[in-house]
Amino acid sequence: MTPIPVCVDLSFPIVQGLFVPIEHGHQLYGALKQAVPQLAEVQPLGIHPLRGTPMEGGLLHLRHHGRLRLRLPADRIATALPLAGKELRIGSMLIRLGAPSIEVFEPHAELYARTVIVAKTVPKAERGADARGNRHATEPEVIAAVQARCNPGATVRVIGSRTITLHGKGPGKKHLWFPGFEVVIEGLDTEHSLKIQAAGIGGRRALGCGIFVKAGVRKVAEKGATATTGQGIKDA
Repeated sequence: MTPIPVCVDLSFPIVQGLFVPIEHGHQLYGALKQAVPQLAEVQPLGIHPLRGTPMEGGLLHLRHHGRLRLRLPADRIATALPLAGKELRIGSMLIRLGAPSIEVFEPHAELYARTVIVAKTVPKAERGADARGNRHATEPEVIAAVQARCNPGATVRVIGSRTITLHGKGPGKKHLWFPGFEVVIEGLDTEHSLKIQAAGIGGRRALGCGIFVKAGVRKVAEKGATATTGQGIKDA
């Protein structure tokens, strides 16, 4: 296997601000890049979905002692440190970040990702006149793509489908839709668990996709809160 990337979660407490738009993912990424433009150069960069309770009016009520977590290479921590004390405008809402802490990965046999999006190349012979060179993977294809990153004996389950919506970002300011799947992996060994957490699987990492965490964190508050990833979640 290739070496495990040295990545960490840089965790900023949200010290001011109680609400953000439910569909906040793309706006959050934009606010982070505006506050610290060098973040656009950090690869890979994963932005964990903000957690909270969906409210009327399209708002997300942030959890008490909520945190913004960035998953990034350990050697790029210094790039993100200037976010401490910054005020971020997300839509019409403001949040302010405190001093961060570093969270190092631990191996977990069971990992969970709220949304995994995988692109598949379309052979030229199968493309129509207006078809693009790739398409979004089906559920079996996503399972196969995740399984390929696991140790023998690990199992991959899709427990739901989710669609990421970028409003007004397509041609003619139309919406863009990116279908993905909620995924659980069980039976991981230490090496593969750490590597999957560090590298992620699939695309749209800056919008909260393909980021794997300990499976237990998905319970309770997120159950039934179908819109907390912040890009427009539609549960099938």
